[in-house]
Amino acid sequence: RILADVRARVQNLPDQRRSPRVPFAGPVVLVPSAGGPGVPGRCLDVSPGGLRCLADRAVPGPDVYAEFPGPEAGAGWAVRVQVTRHDPTPD
Repeated sequence: RILADVRARVQNLPDQRRSPRVPFAGPVVLVPSAGGPGVPGRCLDVSPGGLRCLADRAVPGPDVYAEFPGPEAGAGWAVRVQVTRHDPTPD
């Protein structure tokens, strides 16, 4: 809990992207491109250069498909993405 509070205070600046982000709060499933079970998560925002999401656990492999299930906009779509950063948080 203390480490999470410190991280929130120290990393309180938004990430920089070349393109503006568009908020998109919807479910996402990150499926390894090599196959295997998907990792459920929640999408936070998207941009032409990528997406930001929170996953329930680490995603195996750097190349994954981000699938968007559910009734939200983008449902039924999947895009190939590359995991560039993984910031685990303590439980």
